[in-house]
Amino acid sequence: MRRLLIALLCAAFAVAIVSVSATTAAPGHAQAAKKKCKKSKKAVAAKKCKKHGATTTPPSGGSGGTTSPTPPLDTDGDGVPDSTDNCVSMSNADQADADADGHGDVCDTCPLIANPGTASCPPTLTDLSTSTEICEGHIDEAAGTVTLSAPAVGDTFVAVTSGDNSKVTITNGGTTVLNAQTTGTVFMSGIAQGGPVTITAALNGGPTQTSDISVIACM
Repeated sequence: MRRLLIALLCAAFAVAIVSVSATTAAPGHAQAAKKKCKKSKKAVAAKKCKKHGATTTPPSGGSGGTTSPTPPLDTDGDGVPDSTDNCVSMSNADQADADADGHGDVCDTCPLIANPGTASCPPTLTDLSTSTEICEGHIDEAAGTVTLSAPAVGDTFVAVTSGDNSKVTITNGGTTVLNAQTTGTVFMSGIAQGGPVTITAALNGGPTQTSDISVIACM
């Protein structure tokens, strides 16, 4: 009887030990299962990424990441960039510049007289007036006047020519308008009777002015 009791106690003790071991081992198995699940999910996700390929957003600025160059500024739209246009504010695709002063003819206030840079237009010849008659034999007679559009900047020579030197000649080939003055006197000589003779005045290749004079016999 004593031996049977001891055997039953040993059996109960063994069952208790097995039960405790199973209880403590359960959490460990659960954690291992979770880790395996996570690894499996990651592996599946990686396979999907490889299969479909990663998508990337291309850089801004067009295909291949290149940017188009900014076109040069052309204010008047004439096809000539402002950096080289000789008339930025007015269209002049031909870039015509008759007096070669860097200002296009369409925006040059004096297109036939050079005024480079910021220089103002030089005075122009606006008038030539002469006596209607000059006496034959009179030499170096004050017989005409030239007029400028503005005071001369320095002494300014105005060329004057005769249409017939056999009847009228021009002293010194013209006259000088003194600095800050607007008029100059033209001296002529009456060589022979006749006329009228056309007298022409010109300044720096600009517009000309004309006037007629006749040579008469004087007492």
